[in-house]
Amino acid sequence: TGELVGNENPDIFTNNANPVHCESFPCDVSWDVTANKNGTYILSIVAVSDENINNGTSSSWLRVIKPQMVLEPQISLIVEDFNKEFERDEGAEIKAKLKCFDGVCGNTKIYLQTNESQTWVNLSKQTPVATESTNPVSFYLDENEEKEFAWHVEFRETGTYIIRLFAETEGDGKDEFAKTVQVNEKEFEAVLLSPKEGAVFKKGDEIKLKIKVTKNNAPLENANVFVKSSLFGFVLESLGDGIYFGKTTIPLTAKEGEYNVVFEIDGKTIKTTNIEVKSELNVTAVLDKSEYKKGEEIKIKGTVLKDGKNSPATLKVLLSSGSWKYSETLKTKTGDFEYRYKILFGDPDGVWNISITAEDGYGNKGKVNMQTEIISVPTQLLLMFVSPEPYNVTSYTRCQNIEIKTKVVENNVFVSGAKVECKTSSGDIIELEENDGFYSKNYKIPEKTKTGLLSISCDAVKGEKKGGNYININVKPMKLMLYIVNPISVGDTISLKQGESTEFTIKLTYPDGKPVINATANLSIGNKTVVLKPADLPGFYKINFIPTGSGASIMVLNALDADGNRIEKKIDLIVGQGEFRWEWLFIAGLGVVILIIGWYMYKNEKKQPIVQVQEKIIRLPVKERIREIVYKPVPKPETDIDPVTRMEQKLEALETKLENLYKAKELTEQQYYRRTIDEKTFNKLMQDYEEKIIETEAEIKEIKKEFDME
Repeated sequence: TGELVGNENPDIFTNNANPVHCESFPCDVSWDVTANKNGTYILSIVAVSDENINNGTSSSWLRVIKPQMVLEPQISLIVEDFNKEFERDEGAEIKAKLKCFDGVCGNTKIYLQTNESQTWVNLSKQTPVATESTNPVSFYLDENEEKEFAWHVEFRETGTYIIRLFAETEGDGKDEFAKTVQVNEKEFEAVLLSPKEGAVFKKGDEIKLKIKVTKNNAPLENANVFVKSSLFGFVLESLGDGIYFGKTTIPLTAKEGEYNVVFEIDGKTIKTTNIEVKSELNVTAVLDKSEYKKGEEIKIKGTVLKDGKNSPATLKVLLSSGSWKYSETLKTKTGDFEYRYKILFGDPDGVWNISITAEDGYGNKGKVNMQTEIISVPTQLLLMFVSPEPYNVTSYTRCQNIEIKTKVVENNVFVSGAKVECKTSSGDIIELEENDGFYSKNYKIPEKTKTGLLSISCDAVKGEKKGGNYININVKPMKLMLYIVNPISVGDTISLKQGESTEFTIKLTYPDGKPVINATANLSIGNKTVVLKPADLPGFYKINFIPTGSGASIMVLNALDADGNRIEKKIDLIVGQGEFRWEWLFIAGLGVVILIIGWYMYKNEKKQPIVQVQEKIIRLPVKERIREIVYKPVPKPETDIDPVTRMEQKLEALETKLENLYKAKELTEQQYYRRTIDEKTFNKLMQDYEEKIIETEAEIKEIKKEFDME
């Protein structure tokens, strides 16, 4: 115990400076440690800063043995220090660690004991120093395995006691710890008036705390009585005659479970009690019938109760049968509710499970489950899915457009003029339109759709004739778009200067360009991860960091929004010791481009001098370079090739143009973020790009549709 300084502790010591003061970072520190006594030690390194930041700690076991010693399995017991003086009825936590060395220790026991009439007695509920925890504790201990233990003890009688922890293995491994404690008479006597021991509360409930305190059998007036738990903490008000009172509410963030409430005077515990937080609502519901036919309506009536009284709540109704499901949300202001669902002919028959979950404004929850049977009825129309793939569960991402395409048949003959309507398991209604004998409609999966299976039930109706079917698709999180705004990246490479502070800024958007708000964004290099904070502009996140070493490494950017949509991007990071000039990289890249152009012109016997091309590219400023890429017309296809090849060439050119448009948008955002262009110019350029993107995407879609490439 204590710092390792010189020869003050001859068992284990260091002659190196200790502590060490770090003036700059990173700070590499090492000590030479000498140990002269067999045993097991825990060496801890503690880093303390003058700044207002948390201390850093790291600990490790050190096993010391004699040279050439024959090793047998041994255990080592380390006990966290605790007070040596207590008052009657005061409690304490006794914590210990046990580790196995030099082989498998096997079946092991650890005992918590005290002395009675010169005999070691295991602590229990009945002993003067009592515990309700399991004692002794039995377990299996493998080689180098470490276990932690904790007991809550209460000192119920005054006197002097020895607290002993003793551990033994099935072999000869043994270790123990003992400490003498003094238990004194209480300075204060306290009687808890409310709440009762083990009282149960729900989130948002009011809790009243009332206690009577005496000293030397007389009421204690005007004391500073403080009550605390992991849920709350405040000073109680004195009501006179030694009575102190206060009230608060159970936080909405409270988790279910037991909580210890402690009453203190000047930091000394005078009384403890336990309360329990439960978040249960009582939900009752009944069906109007035990079974239903397709086309009929399910009716459910119910009530939400809290402490026996009607309670406002939000209810989620989930209907399911096999892989099919449908969910809907409703609210009740009075606690009473009624729910109806019209069964589609496309819904499955058989046993349905019905689950209704209620949650009030404080986070308290309740649930009721029911079952009913859906009976199939004869239908005249057969509805078949063409798209999505009917025989496999196809995966799509949120916000993705999918085509729902069906055909309706009666006696093997296609039916026209029918009304076909679909409903998703999240409640979206989709009316299909008839076209060339099929019924279809594009459906965009909402960005808030829950991931996993999404059911789509469709009904076909023509006069009195009906039919239906359903299909499942798999919804996955959408991929976010991540753009590096600062520093400027070339492809997937960033170069920085060693030791120079850099403001690293990214922009996150959804595929439709909408900024991602309140995302979690991380930057990782090796085993070090830092969190990017939201910047001033929506969807922008930034952090300042200083590269500490030179060389190449991989930087990983991760971002996650509140709905589970994510993106991971890997970047090559190059950290140089000298000043990095982007002009050099641009010139080098430009040289490569010139060589490629020259080779191409040579192969095609072009006569335009390379010098003129080089001169044209170098003299173009940034904005003109963007426009040169973006507004360059798509080359007209040659007339001496077949139509399919011609359209493939045009499609490739359009896709390249679209990619360049997005790159131009990104570069413009970087320029605006650094304030090298004003807001008016920025808005004008962005509007131009958006118009060109829409126009180009429309052309691409038209070509793909013409050649059935979608």
